[in-house]
Amino acid sequence: MRVYGALLQIPGMEAPDETFSELIARLWGDTGFMRWPLLFCLAMGLAVIAWKFVDLSGKAAKTRKILRDVDEVLNQGRIREALEITRDSNAPAAKILYAGLERHDEGTERVMKAIENQGLIELSKLEKGLVVLATLTNVAPLLGFLGTVIGMIQAFQSIELAGEVEATLVA
Repeated sequence: MRVYGALLQIPGMEAPDETFSELIARLWGDTGFMRWPLLFCLAMGLAVIAWKFVDLSGKAAKTRKILRDVDEVLNQGRIREALEITRDSNAPAAKILYAGLERHDEGTERVMKAIENQGLIELSKLEKGLVVLATLTNVAPLLGFLGTVIGMIQAFQSIELAGEVEATLVA
């Protein structure tokens, strides 16, 4: 709506004959059949983003609580209780902490290696679903280009059917 307001301030511009929603409806109707695959890509992308947002938000809240609880227990030197807290949680940070705490008496190098390995496992779990999003971001522009090419082919076929083709008409 602000675009229309800005355009109305330009000398020589007249008020549009249609509202913004009518403009969107007209533009949607003017698109070809490629709008449906593109709409599907949009819907799938939004669904993946919403799912990842909810999933990661929940895991972040669990992580904050686990870190707070484990920090409090470890400050009191109660490693066994910290192990129980982290073992009973499915938060990624808890699993990483559990891997390190489980080997607390095996030396720093073994603890670091366990944390690193578990961190890689948890990272791969957190990245679940992002392959779909990456695929959609690669496919959607190609579908748009395909729709453009199909539209250009149809335009040239219409020009050909019109009869005499003038260079100025094609240009």
